[in-house]
Amino acid sequence: MAAEDKLLLPQLPELFETSKQLLDDVEVVTEPAGSRIVQKKVFKGLGLLEKVPEMLSQLDLFNWNEDLEEIAFTELKYLLVPALQGALTMKQVNPRKRLDHLQRAREHFINHLTQCHCYHVAEFELPKAKNNSAEN
Repeated sequence: MAAEDKLLLPQLPELFETSKQLLDDVEVVTEPAGSRIVQKKVFKGLGLLEKVPEMLSQLDLFNWNEDLEEIAFTELKYLLVPALQGALTMKQVNPRKRLDHLQRAREHFINHLTQCHCYHVAEFELPKAKNNSAEN
């Protein structure tokens, strides 16, 4: 990839902040959740957040064997990425795919809780995994 192409790619802080702002916008909007404007923001935020985990992995910011104190203060916000993904996923409106959206959001939230548990952000018990698909 040429140096010019790398300059055009959004940087991690920009992706995170833009996604967070889109979620904030969606949370306070007075329009119906199913409106085109709201759904456009939801899909844009989700699209931006899809790139973040790969970038975090490439930068090797988080290691499961670290404690919270070992993470740089400026990088702590990136622990919120799965929670942001879950929140935006919950904002998707499509009655035929509602169950899929809920299951995907749950996966994001469980991922967030798992990260918080591993880094000892707080002491809590992780939710049990469901074995039966009908029970889910």
